[in-house]
Amino acid sequence: MMFKLSAIALFTTIASLALAGAGNSQTPESPTFPDGLEKKATPDGPQVTAEDWATSVTEGNLTPLSQRPRRPRIFSPNQPWSYIGGGVNLGFSDNGSDLADTAFMVNSKIGLSSTFSLRPAILFGDSATILVPVTYDFAIKGPDPFEAATLYPFIGGGVIFTTEDDEEEIATNNIGPMLSGGVDYRLTDKIVLNSSVNLGFLNDEAELGWLLGIGYQF
Repeated sequence: MMFKLSAIALFTTIASLALAGAGNSQTPESPTFPDGLEKKATPDGPQVTAEDWATSVTEGNLTPLSQRPRRPRIFSPNQPWSYIGGGVNLGFSDNGSDLADTAFMVNSKIGLSSTFSLRPAILFGDSATILVPVTYDFAIKGPDPFEAATLYPFIGGGVIFTTEDDEEEIATNNIGPMLSGGVDYRLTDKIVLNSSVNLGFLNDEAELGWLLGIGYQF
């Protein structure tokens, strides 16, 4: 009789401990995810992919890279580029060629390399004046090395010649040296704003002009 009572008491104790453990146990909570992360169903519950968990160190947030706007990458930012366009020349001399006067102009940039360019231009006024400078180009780059620069200062020199005839001068005086300096600004992938100051030497006189133009990159 005492053995039966002991067995019953032991069984009762084990049952009580089992019920108490079941009452204290809690169902595991479902994992929480930062807003915007993609949840994918699996047999073990929703999970987040490694790509979705990837974050930007510079931005310091948990926005998935797959949902961020991506800027176009140019993996050859130093490749030569060219454009053709037009504009106006503002002259700063009293007499001389169209470079010294107000004239319409057509200009271009022909990229010879990542640093050198040929920049021919034709000015249309009382006659036609042609500028043919070769320039060294500087690229002012931004913080992203994979994006092309937008600002390109340049400096160089070349030749200037005009179709205007001066009865008191021989025809060979219609050509002379010139200096040029300015800047290109790439407004978009195709549109370029350009400005340059040009100093030409014709008939033993210096002529100064300021070119302002817009070009289409090709």
